[in-house]
Amino acid sequence: MRRLALVTGLAALALLSGCGRDGNESAGGNIATQTDNGGEFVVPDGTIGNGAGGIDNGSVESADTVKLAARGLRIGDAGGGDRLIAFDTPRADTLGAVRGALGEQIGVSHNDQCGAGPMDMAEFPGGLTLYFLDGRFAGWDVAPEGGGTFTTPSGIGIGSTLKAMREKASVDVQANSSLGVEFNTGGLSGLVASDTPTGTVTRLWAGNSCIFR
Repeated sequence: MRRLALVTGLAALALLSGCGRDGNESAGGNIATQTDNGGEFVVPDGTIGNGAGGIDNGSVESADTVKLAARGLRIGDAGGGDRLIAFDTPRADTLGAVRGALGEQIGVSHNDQCGAGPMDMAEFPGGLTLYFLDGRFAGWDVAPEGGGTFTTPSGIGIGSTLKAMREKASVDVQANSSLGVEFNTGGLSGLVASDTPTGTVTRLWAGNSCIFR
């Protein structure tokens, strides 16, 4: 049983392989992490994407924060508001919004082996990687090597403990995952160092992300 190797930068993307949709196992034995609409860590206020997964209310050039959400990414603006960049948003709109907050991507890649279909990937400072399927935002992944401090609106991110997560929402833990100790909560998935209350989050992802099992 092969385990995910957490390595830096685009080298990590080269190790990522196919995944299916909707949490179902693909023929190659890989599993998608697909979001739902009930993410406990998503804050419902602020401007959200429209029904087609787009962005409304104009430019996000003043964005200064990026928060992780089960249905995409939340971009904060200088006025203290935020909006949801929802999964299925066109790639150009997604990249424009995230660049407004984080600057230019530091790497791009393509993987034909994803079970959900060929994916394009854009890596941003801080360990955030965005996944695009058929030209639309499909998922995100945060790795610890980037040294970023990305969190959900409620403060869950790399380094958070299982105890802290369980104080905010229900958390399902799979201690015998081929990746290690895996968890899911409200559409967010990831890895923790152990299944004890003090076990800390070592990786986070949501949506369709190619993680080889």
